This record gives sequence, structure tokens and C-alpha cells, in this order.
Amino acid sequence: MQKYKGANNRAYYSIFHSIKAVLALEPIDFKRHKDVIAYFNKNYVHTEIFPKIIGHKIAEANAIREDSDYDDEFVVKPEET
Repeated sequence: MQKYKGANNRAYYSIFHSIKAVLALEPIDFKRHKDVIAYFNKNYVHTEIFPKIIGHKIAEANAIREDSDYDDEFVVKPEET
């Protein structure tokens, strides 16, 4: 369903912009999403400033968002959203 695809997109971007807000405390910036996430995972998740489960949730949200946005055959399940 289309409404779930949009929800997956918005959920991921909520996570992404929250990460960017945390990183705004540092004098760094990145052009690519994967670089933002990699830096956050390395410096905040792996050092356990944030729980490790957060890293897994970020990866899961990103994968679902990519499937929702770019795979025309992807069927969104409400429980995944």
C-alpha cells in the first residue's frame, strides 16, 4: 500500500535528521547518508553512547526505506512499517 511506503520514507528521514542533529554538536558534515550513518555508528553506537540496538534499527529502517522508495515490486507490510 502506498501509505505505508510514504510512512517508511518519513520514518527513515526522521531517524536520519535526528542523527544529523546529534552530529551538529561536532564540527563535521557529510554529503552522503551512508557517511553520516557510518560516522554515527562508529562514534556513538560502537562506543555505546547510544545502545547497539539503535545501529540495527537504523540499518533496518534504511533498508525498508530503500525498498519502499526504489523497488516497484516491494510489498509493504504494516508490521514492518
